[in-house]
Amino acid sequence: MYSKFPFLLIYPPFIYGALPVFFYSYFGYQLSPSLDHRLLSLVDLFGSLIIAIFFLNYKRLAVSSGLFERFQFIFSRPLFSCLIILSCLVLVFEGWKSVELIQQGFDRDDLKEFGRVSALFLVLGSLACFFLAGALWLDSKMKYALLFGVLGAMLITASRSEILLVAYFVYILLFFSGPINYKKYILYIIAVLFAGSFFTILVQGRGGGVIIALEKFFQYRTTSLFLAEYSISEAAKSPDIIFPFLGRYYDQMANLFGSRSTISSSFHIDYVYMGYNEKYGYHMWANVVYPWWSWFYGYFGLSGFLFKFSFISFLLWFFVNLRFYFTFVFFMVSLVWISQTVHPLLSSKHAYLFLFLFIIDLIFVLRVLLVKMLQSRRRIIAELSDIGAGK
Repeated sequence: MYSKFPFLLIYPPFIYGALPVFFYSYFGYQLSPSLDHRLLSLVDLFGSLIIAIFFLNYKRLAVSSGLFERFQFIFSRPLFSCLIILSCLVLVFEGWKSVELIQQGFDRDDLKEFGRVSALFLVLGSLACFFLAGALWLDSKMKYALLFGVLGAMLITASRSEILLVAYFVYILLFFSGPINYKKYILYIIAVLFAGSFFTILVQGRGGGVIIALEKFFQYRTTSLFLAEYSISEAAKSPDIIFPFLGRYYDQMANLFGSRSTISSSFHIDYVYMGYNEKYGYHMWANVVYPWWSWFYGYFGLSGFLFKFSFISFLLWFFVNLRFYFTFVFFMVSLVWISQTVHPLLSSKHAYLFLFLFIIDLIFVLRVLLVKMLQSRRRIIAELSDIGAGK
């Protein structure tokens, strides 16, 4: 599963990252984001793509074969297949409960307040997104069950973010494909995106069709340009200099040692008013979409870009050399897509996904080490037996 590096695939994240920087007024904003911050956003975009190109080439054959073996192992074992199907059934069942609440007049925010967003559903939903991408990459039959699981996860919170996560993972996995039928995988992505867009539009009661859904996709990136100013100013006043690196995990460590982070909870929950949007006809409030670079810049100034690029490069190098291939893909998706609009470890969904992919990778690595240890032990015993027989 190996081919020449597909440089043409670099264009989608470049267009996604750069287009809103110049055409932000198209999305109905009355204010203009700072020119300095727009330029800094482009610096981060170019730096991120350069790092991505390097690491997508680095040990690409080993990563490709490692990913293939792990996905193949999981999808071919009856125990794992049963666990996947059971998890998807749970998501579909709980998604149907949310549909009943939506029919009673509950909106997306009401579902969150009603307790529909639990750690279990976030874990199962995010893992279903990751393994659906793997099943599409391998063309495994498990893609049908996982597709229903992802749709169930979308229904639980009436959100389209899961379908974007699938598309991001499929995009990165394409770099580790051999001479495949790219047209087939593009059709997969388009079909899933269109189905997911119509699906969430119907559930959320939003009109406008797929075009509006795609505009919203770019609008998130545009919103992050405005919120970057807010996160930069707030970060400069906060003592939590570890937060840009660890995100929500810094919160957990701070709570563990008896202190309290001043950043993550407020930025994840509190909304910032962004004025009236004349194009869409509503008052705009936003949270969460604070781009990753803004935290580093807020704490460290221009040197923050050096810290960020060095940090993500170290993580990618560390995980690929330890053969933590699932975790490597997660951070590659974070670098190319997620970090353009949000800290990759700020939301509970992404933090849980990283943790469980890390655990799965750790199990695979320990399994290989254990097998090698047992083989070495058997070889030593056999050699000792041969020596004894020779005597």
